[in-house]
Amino acid sequence: MNLHAERAPTLAIATERVVMIEPRLKKLVDLVGLPTFSRYDDDESVSVRDSEPEGRDSFSVLVKAIANQQLSSKAASTILARLRGACGGVINAQGIVGLEPEGLRPLGFSGSKSLALFELAMHAIDKSLILDGIDHLSNEEIISVISSQRGLGKWSAEMFLIFHLGRLDVWPIDDLGVRKGYSSIFGLEELIKPKMLDPLGERFRPYRSILAWYCWAAVDQGNELWD
Repeated sequence: MNLHAERAPTLAIATERVVMIEPRLKKLVDLVGLPTFSRYDDDESVSVRDSEPEGRDSFSVLVKAIANQQLSSKAASTILARLRGACGGVINAQGIVGLEPEGLRPLGFSGSKSLALFELAMHAIDKSLILDGIDHLSNEEIISVISSQRGLGKWSAEMFLIFHLGRLDVWPIDDLGVRKGYSSIFGLEELIKPKMLDPLGERFRPYRSILAWYCWAAVDQGNELWD
């Protein structure tokens, strides 16, 4: 089932309310449409993730979050395809543990990423990391759970909340793209600092994820947005 189609009515209502709060967003909304929440997809398409063997499994999403760090989407996709093959066709914890860190390195993962993936898989198997039912936890609880894992911090947890769980009220103030986009939308001469950005999201509750998405979209559009 297409995730975007499921959320479309909610996203439309949320986006409309965000534009009502800040009319300056209307031009951007008209230009790019509704949020897609597909940031972790291999080719930025929700339908592609639907077709992957592991589907929307939370464990594989965290694996991809680690793999994508400091890599282009194309490079990360290539490495993930190798991992998928090494795991028997589906990214899974047992397969990663079986490879061990030494077996992950030849696939293209750095030493630190190999160790992070191995520990993540071990924790999933020994149940020190329980991902089943994680969507029932609060945002703060999920951030605490995910950021306790090697190689995954607050930012990774926030992306998990927005793009995997579809939480509509997450405000990733440390994300450079959000800071750049907000500064562009509101015509700021200097890049806004996270501490200053934090309270500015308050008026957009409970739809701060929507605002964040349009901040990213503003960066993607560049100067064309204001031409």
